Formats: sequence, C-alpha cells, structure tokens
Amino acid sequence: MQKYLEDLKEYYPDEVEQENLFLSDFPLNTKEEWYEEIYKVLEKFKKPKDISSISWKTLDDLNLLPFYRREDLEPLEFIKEYPSVYPYTRGKSLSQKWEILQYIQGNKEEIFEKLEQTTRRGAEGVIIPFGDKSYPYTFYGTSIHNFEDLQDIIKQEKEYKFNSYIIGSSYHLFELLQKSLYDSVILFDPFLDFLLEGRFTYNFDDFIKYVEKHYKNHEKPFISVRGDIFQNAGLPPAMELGITLSSFAEILTHLQSLDLVSLLPRISLVQATGSLYFLEIAKLRATRRLIAMILKAFSIDDYRESPMQIAVNSLFHHSIYDIYNNMLRNTISCMGAIIGGVDSIVILPMSAVNNTDDEFTRRMAINTQLILKHESHLDFVTDPAGGSYYIE
Repeated sequence: MQKYLEDLKEYYPDEVEQENLFLSDFPLNTKEEWYEEIYKVLEKFKKPKDISSISWKTLDDLNLLPFYRREDLEPLEFIKEYPSVYPYTRGKSLSQKWEILQYIQGNKEEIFEKLEQTTRRGAEGVIIPFGDKSYPYTFYGTSIHNFEDLQDIIKQEKEYKFNSYIIGSSYHLFELLQKSLYDSVILFDPFLDFLLEGRFTYNFDDFIKYVEKHYKNHEKPFISVRGDIFQNAGLPPAMELGITLSSFAEILTHLQSLDLVSLLPRISLVQATGSLYFLEIAKLRATRRLIAMILKAFSIDDYRESPMQIAVNSLFHHSIYDIYNNMLRNTISCMGAIIGGVDSIVILPMSAVNNTDDEFTRRMAINTQLILKHESHLDFVTDPAGGSYYIE
C-alpha cells in the first residue's frame, strides 16, 4: 500500500499524503447515522422502526443484521490470524488451490468409457461408488459390486494419472480396508450405516483393531466423516457442522491410544455446500477452527496436517423438475467451497438428483470448476472471505 501511494504522487502531486489520500472524499459514518438512514426508509414504507424487521434469522436461530462494521469484528480473536498458519481458519495455504474431482458411476464397461472421456475434461481425481447400497450411502447412481472389477478400474485410473477415491456404505468399505487397499482415498465413515439404519453392519471393535494395526500402511486418508448426509437430510449449516464434528471427535476418542498427529492426515471430512452461499463459506472456515479446538482437548496444540476437507454440492437444494437451474446452484455451491478453503471439490451433474447423468451433464459439472479455476482464477486469491464483516 505504501508503494502504491508513493507511485500515485506522480499523478496527484497536490493530494494529501499517505493514508489520507482520497479518504477525505469519503467521510466515515457512525453506526447511529446508518441506523437513522435505515429508519427513514422503514418509515417511508410504513414499517416499524425496528432493525430486526430487516434482519435475517437463519434456521439455526442465528440473527444476521443487515450490515456490519469494523467495530463488530473487534471481539473476534481470529481476525488478526494469517492464512496457512494454525489453526487455519483463513486457509491451509497462501492460495485457494483445490483438487478437481469427478464422480463416475455405472457398471465396469460404462465406467471405463467415462474414464476415457474424463481424461479430456481436466479432472485430477475420480470418485467411484462401491457396494450394493446406493444413495445416500453413495452420491447417486449404480455402484461397482465386484472387487476385481474395482481393482481393474483403479489400475486404469492410475494409468490416466487420476487420484482414486472410493465411496460406499460402512459395511462394504470396511471389506475393502481388509483387502489391503492402501493407495486409494477411502471415504469410510464408521458411523454411516448406524446413522442410516440404526445398527452397526460390521464389527466396530474389529475396525478399531484394524486401525491400530494398519493405519501407517495407508498412504492416503481411509477414515472419513460423511457430513454431506446431514445436509441432504435437511439440517441447517450450524447443526450440520455440530453433528459432523461430534462424529469426528467420537472417532478420535476411540483411537486416542494411537499417535493422533500421525493419524490426522489419514482422516477426511466430506461436507456438502448448498445455496446458502455466505453461510456455507463461514461453515467451512469454522470447521478448521473447531477441529483445532477439538484437538486441543486431545493435547494437540499445533497440528501441521489437518484432516482433508472434501466438498460436494448438496442435492437437497437441487430441483427435480428444472434441472438446468441446477447449473446455477452448482456454481454457487462450488464458489462457496472454494472461498471456504477446501482441499478437493466434486460437483455432481445437474441431473444427479434424478439419479442419472450423461456425457453433457458430467461435462458441465467439470466445466463449472474449470471456469472458476482457469478463467475466474479463484485459486490465485488468498482467503477471499477474509475481511468480509458479514462472513467473519
């Protein structure tokens, strides 16, 4: 800023110096003066002079005022923190770079065909559904049932240089873990089946024993918290986040005998982003700060590799009857995830809510991310939400 002001002197030699440059043209107004102007407008439209009449009360019972000022941020301790610095509220790095994922479903032959198409689309990773249980265990569509077929698909993904992700029920993904599948990201939520069916579909104690014995063999995350199911069930952001992080804390509680610092990079969080744009950004940023608070309870004060955050667009906010409007919803969801600072994003096709896709809808799902990355350059901005009084 100092250099910028110095450069301007050449063009505006008579202007006042330093930070006063231009500012005299824009006098500061007090909060009371703003309220007075708002009350005049309310009076004009014969509405009560009450700021709550134009405030937004969210489904989580949060009262959001129509405007905020710098002094509203003063009590917030994280305002003076930096991006890429613990506890990562403002992002894990100095950019918003993220991994572009594509979800591919179908039988083995269909998946091979879609993988070949995806090589030309710009994706960096692929998520494959496994098992005989469909949505909400998976995002939508048909899953691969046979382990040998899945191995062939993973081999093909490696040839195409895709990162491999696998999604499914607790029961089927635990089966995969026991087959020594160490080099794929496995979105295994140990509580998923219990939440959806009211019972464990596998032996939970066996899972604990497996992790204790094999967690260091896994190159990539193999334990996940499927927060997306809570949003798709209709929960508002704060409640969704609370339950998601409760699951995360419960996993750590059962595994606290291990070296949790080594275990954390092997855990991922799958979070849905919907149409509540600013709330979704705040939710994803708050996730990292709340994780740091949870870890402090486990005597971890400064972790270097936090759990991977994967974002997927929420189907709860999709239209069944007007799928082309879902392209707009997908864009809002994707931007919220990017600005929120996640590691990886999968945008489902606009027809996914109808349990279908085709080459066009899959291509549009990828293009949503490509435009935001390579044309809007959102990946070059450091914490674009930082300083927004409303989001903070």
